Amino acid sequence: MKIEIIANREESDAGLVLAALGPEDPLVSFRFCVERGKKTEIGWHDVVAADGALPLGGRWMQWHYDCFSAPIGFDTLAFNDAGVQAIRRGRSLGVQFHPETNEATVTRWMEGDGAAELAAVGLSPQKLLDETRLEVLRTEGATRELVRWFLETVAQSPVLA
Repeated sequence: MKIEIIANREESDAGLVLAALGPEDPLVSFRFCVERGKKTEIGWHDVVAADGALPLGGRWMQWHYDCFSAPIGFDTLAFNDAGVQAIRRGRSLGVQFHPETNEATVTRWMEGDGAAELAAVGLSPQKLLDETRLEVLRTEGATRELVRWFLETVAQSPVLA
């Protein structure tokens, strides 16, 4: 069960990263509010990093309708006008964006209901693919930096009780 997994991870020596937080994510076990956002984020959106969390800043792929508040005991590490974009507690890091995104992922998301989701926000599939091709060139390095930062900083933090 996911909630048991995160509880066990939080007490272990291993770090944990969760991407694109939503109501089904195991972090809900920490009792924070996940709700439909006032703003849909589909496409590439700017994220502002808090001090000390620089790898989280920049343009990142988003595909969600949710927003969340950082639960008690978590630090907000990044945000934008749609809400909190990254949180951390001990060795756990949660991000609302998709650092793993590549062209194949976006193409898959645009299939089926994805095409209607794009139309609803006024974004053409071709425009999103064109933007993705450009952004992925930048985010490949940014994602490597984010993973390095996680492994060297977050995952090396003291285990929280």
